[in-house]
Amino acid sequence: MNYTNETLQRDLANGNLCQSYLLFSPDILHLNRIAKAFAKNFNVADVFWLTAKEGAKSITVDQTLLFNEKVFYSAVGDKKLLIVSDLSDMMVQAQNKMLKSLEDTRDDLIFLLLASNPEKVINTIKSRCIILYQPDLAGGSLSEQELLDLNKNSPKIFDAAKALYKCKTLDEALPHIAILGAKDNFTVSMLALTKHAAVLDLREPRTYAIMQVLSEINRNTDANCNSTNALDLLVMQLFANI
Repeated sequence: MNYTNETLQRDLANGNLCQSYLLFSPDILHLNRIAKAFAKNFNVADVFWLTAKEGAKSITVDQTLLFNEKVFYSAVGDKKLLIVSDLSDMMVQAQNKMLKSLEDTRDDLIFLLLASNPEKVINTIKSRCIILYQPDLAGGSLSEQELLDLNKNSPKIFDAAKALYKCKTLDEALPHIAILGAKDNFTVSMLALTKHAAVLDLREPRTYAIMQVLSEINRNTDANCNSTNALDLLVMQLFANI
């Protein structure tokens, strides 16, 4: 299943597009094909791409600042679409500049950020996006064994991801979120959450909250903060209305 493309098309058809999507796959060319197909739903004058210059290894700060100016352009159609072809190739300083645009909440703005390596994307960007992993790559899909090889805790991570979706109480959820939110587990956690996504809808507020919880935990850990209190508060909020 082309999970990422189906999610984008579903949100578009239902009029439920989020402002910022972050797409991960080792096959960046496949993500670019998804982005080009999605862009056909917008007026061509409203679609803007940011890519590294030919021969350059990174998207620079100067390029990003120029790209950010597109946020303030008037849309010809209903919405503007801003696409970054590989956020993994963007310098950290440039990602921080991109963050400023992501914080703009204009209704006529959609960001589609592509990345081949999730570990090269800063956590503050992750926390502001709907994160979609595309496990079905051109020429095959990531096998479960390949995912297991990424992390010795993978079996526990996959079990925790599956169990989290079924939790109805805070007490049930805490052990699973502790596993999924651990710094060393985060990348595989997101892959595991995608694998078990058949039981949920990414447009559901609670699903988005789960993604935000994981990103927040990861960001706090990277900043050497004590994430325990933040985790407790976030999980309590997540289950407050259940």
